[in-house]
Amino acid sequence: MPTPPRPSGDPPDTCGAGPAVDRHRILRRRQAPGLPWRRPDAPGQVPGRPSHPGPVPGLLGSVIETTPLHRPHRPGRGPRRHREHGGRGRSRDQGLGHHRADRPHRQPSASGPAAPAHATDSLGGRTPAGRTPSLRERHAMRPRALLLDFGGVITTDFYAAIRTFCASQGLAANAIEYVLATRPEVRARLVDAERGRITQHEFEETLGGALGIPGRGIIARIGAHLKPCQPVLDLVARARHQGFRTGVLSNSWGSGDYNVYDAYDLERHFDTVVISDQVGISKPDTAIYQLAADRLGVNPPECIFADDTAAYLAPAHDLGMAVVHFAEPETGIAEIVKRLGLSHPGT
Repeated sequence: MPTPPRPSGDPPDTCGAGPAVDRHRILRRRQAPGLPWRRPDAPGQVPGRPSHPGPVPGLLGSVIETTPLHRPHRPGRGPRRHREHGGRGRSRDQGLGHHRADRPHRQPSASGPAAPAHATDSLGGRTPAGRTPSLRERHAMRPRALLLDFGGVITTDFYAAIRTFCASQGLAANAIEYVLATRPEVRARLVDAERGRITQHEFEETLGGALGIPGRGIIARIGAHLKPCQPVLDLVARARHQGFRTGVLSNSWGSGDYNVYDAYDLERHFDTVVISDQVGISKPDTAIYQLAADRLGVNPPECIFADDTAAYLAPAHDLGMAVVHFAEPETGIAEIVKRLGLSHPGT
């Protein structure tokens, strides 16, 4: 019987009898379904092995590169190349990163800014000079000092005192806050008063003109509604007794005939007092926070700062201080006690 005609593309029957074996079909079964197929006799391919099918779509539309069935030898690779040509690969006994030993170390610029002397970690060690403590190191540093705002922290609510004064003058309760927020020239005069550039009386005249009331004595009349916050003063005494440094950091409303700080004898209760008009800088300038930390003899990350104005907390946090938003005395005091790790009185 004559041999049936061979289908196009089938290999010849080398045995001379029997049906031809379609090895292309056998190889197709070994591949994953759906992959593109290349004939094994394509140029540059080893006969009898399927070629690398190339990239195929992934589940999320990305491209997944499939792995070839064999990896051809590439001359010049392997340990011999590194021994003969000085390559930078690693051998088993060299370990990771061995080539870094011969890299030159960067030296700090002699003309650069002066670096901080040190930063103390939780174990009493010090970070190298010139390096900012990392976030983990900031959290690990034990606090050594407590820094407090004046109005609204050491005293009763400062904004409540302003609103009470406005109501007593027949104004809207938020009249002063509104003027300072919407009148840039008034706000600029307040900053000048805080930094000692103008007198308290000059600022009062500007503020009174914006409010439509006599300016003379506005600061004194607002201050009359402030009272010491005794629980905070007790907290300060407790912290000092347990070895913490304490300080005040306050934005002044100008120097003049009335000094709101006189009635509080701050120098007796605190180790240092920083008032903005006396030093020529004010919050939120980071320089005044650094100055307060320097006077306390600590690094900023070793200091806890509490303020009733949220906008004044961010610069302190940027320096590494732990910050407490003193919105309410009860919660603020509880948070400070927790941060300092204060023991109960009498223990």
